[in-house]
Amino acid sequence: MTVAGSGTTVYAISTKASATNTITATSGSTTGTTTFRTAASPSNAARNVSVSGVSTMKNGETVTITGTITDAFGNIVDIASSEGTVTASVTGLGFLNGSSTSVTGLTSGAAGTFTVQVVSTAYGTGNIVLTLTGVNDATGGYTSGTDAQFGALAGTIDASATSAGTNGMTAASDASLTIAVTAVDAVTLTSVNTAAVAAGTKADAATAQAAANATAIAANATAIAALTALVEKLIADKATSDAATATAIAANAAAIQDVLDMASDANDNASSAIDAANLASEAADAATSAAQDAGDAVAALAEQVTAAQDISTEAVEAANAATDAANAAAEAADNAGSVAQDAVDAANAATAAVTALGTQLAAFSASVKAQITTLTNLVVKIQKKVKA
Repeated sequence: MTVAGSGTTVYAISTKASATNTITATSGSTTGTTTFRTAASPSNAARNVSVSGVSTMKNGETVTITGTITDAFGNIVDIASSEGTVTASVTGLGFLNGSSTSVTGLTSGAAGTFTVQVVSTAYGTGNIVLTLTGVNDATGGYTSGTDAQFGALAGTIDASATSAGTNGMTAASDASLTIAVTAVDAVTLTSVNTAAVAAGTKADAATAQAAANATAIAANATAIAALTALVEKLIADKATSDAATATAIAANAAAIQDVLDMASDANDNASSAIDAANLASEAADAATSAAQDAGDAVAALAEQVTAAQDISTEAVEAANAATDAANAAAEAADNAGSVAQDAVDAANAATAAVTALGTQLAAFSASVKAQITTLTNLVVKIQKKVKA
C-alpha cells in the first residue's frame, strides 16, 4: 500500500485467513483506512496434521476420530489428492474402519477435516495408538511449491530439503492419539440374581398398582354412571318443570287478559254512567233554573196583584193560587208535567175571574193576562225539559 503524497510503500501481511482486515493510517488529525481479505490457504500449503477424539474405549466399541489439516499458521487447508494425502494407522488393541490397521488416501474437505472409524478388540485391556501421517504427492516426483509441505523441516516449505531453512516456520508435524481400552464390566451370577429379584419386586409392585388402578377405574366408572343417570333425571325433571311452568304462565296470561277486558268494560260502563249522570245533572239544573224563573215571575205578579187588592179580592186570590201552583211546580220537578198543567189551569181561572171585574180593571187585567201568558209559556217550557 502506498501512502499518497509521501511515496512511502507499506506492506501488510496476514498469516491467518479472515473475512476482512482493516489498515488505518493517521497523519496529524487526518485518518485514512483501507481493507483487504486474506484468502484461505491453497492445497500446497498443507503442512500439519492434528487429531481429536476419545481417550478411552470399552472392548468391542466403535468411535469416530477426526483429523484436521492446517498450514504453517494454523489455517485449515482443503487439500486435493494431487498435492498430498494423509495415511491413518493403528497398533495395539484396535482396527480402522472395521478390520484394517491402515487407511491411505485421506483428504480434507472445505472444513479441512476428515474422519476414520476406530474399533477396539472384543477382549483384552491395553492401548490403541492411532497415527496420522501426511504424505506428499510423489507422482512424477515431488515438486516444491506445488506439492504439499508434509514432513518439511523448520524454516522451509520444501519437504525434500535435507537441512532446515530460515523463514521462521516450525517443522511440519504429524499426529498421534493413544486410546486406553478397558474390559466391559463383568457380570456375576449374584448381580444377575439381584437384578432379577429387583425386577420381580418392581413387577409385583406394578401388578398391584395395576390392580388398584383397575379397581379405582371400576369405582370411577360406577360413580360416573350414577352421576350420568342423575344428570339425565335432572334434565328430564327440568324439562317437565319448564313445561308446567309454561302452561301456568299461559293460563295466568289468559286470566290477566280476561281481567283487563273486564276492567276495560267496567271503565266503559263507568264512563257511560258518568255521562248519563252529567246529563241528568244538567237536566236538573235546567229544571231548577226554570222553576226559579217561574218563581221570580210569580213573585213579581204577586206584587202587582197586591197593589190591586183594593180593586178586586178575586184577582188577588187568583194570583195567589197561580203563585202556589208555580211554587209546587218548582219543588216537584220530577212530576213537572202534571204540576205545570195545574198551574196553567189555575192561571186560566185567574184570568177569567179578573176579566169579570169590569171596565175599571180592563187595563190592569190586560197587563196581568200578558204576564200570566208569559208564565204559562215558561211553565210549558219547563214541562218539555222535564219530559226530555
